[in-house]
Amino acid sequence: SMETAAPEGGFSPLDRPSEQVSKKETWGKILKLVNDLPEPARTILRKRMLEGTPFDEIAKSLKQSLDTVKTIYYRNAETLRKKMALPGI
Repeated sequence: SMETAAPEGGFSPLDRPSEQVSKKETWGKILKLVNDLPEPARTILRKRMLEGTPFDEIAKSLKQSLDTVKTIYYRNAETLRKKMALPGI
């Protein structure tokens, strides 16, 4: 239910320790996959997934068009999903 959901990027106190370990392991795997990406995909996914940076700010900082940044993000996020067998990131 929504009441037991962890806040974004955090762990709910209602989570069992085994679930917290599983989440940490999952994030560890995601971080490794992101770090293995070529640039600019690595920076785009790190800024968006880990820091929550808006796409327009990422585009400005990388001097790329908004469409390019979004395309790179979604293409690589989909690849990560497949590698992790996750329903959504």
